[in-house]
Amino acid sequence: MIEYPNKNLDFWRGQYENAPSKDVVCPRCSQHLSDLNETYFVGCPECYNVFAPHIERLVLKYHGKASHIGKRPSGESLSKARLERQLAELSRAEKEAVMARDYLRAEEIKHQIKSLRGQE
Repeated sequence: MIEYPNKNLDFWRGQYENAPSKDVVCPRCSQHLSDLNETYFVGCPECYNVFAPHIERLVLKYHGKASHIGKRPSGESLSKARLERQLAELSRAEKEAVMARDYLRAEEIKHQIKSLRGQE
């Protein structure tokens, strides 16, 4: 018989032959926790609430960490939202420069906008 540290800890469930067999069931779709442990798929949106502590444990087991740090596609220096904000700000600054009859500054801003859009 294998001894394990704490029979009440969820972390140890399923890792030893005498682990507790508490099977939680989703009230909406009737999916069992055992199904989630086998397939890593939930049955409905309510499953995320019902199985929340178990899902975090599965994510840690599968990925090794519970937070996602995304990657940008190669060659992409700015996110789309950030790029759009920067383009809008430059466009506004260009209009202000034209209104102030500072055409050299407006031309510089126009070149910045073109380079951000990749048209130059």
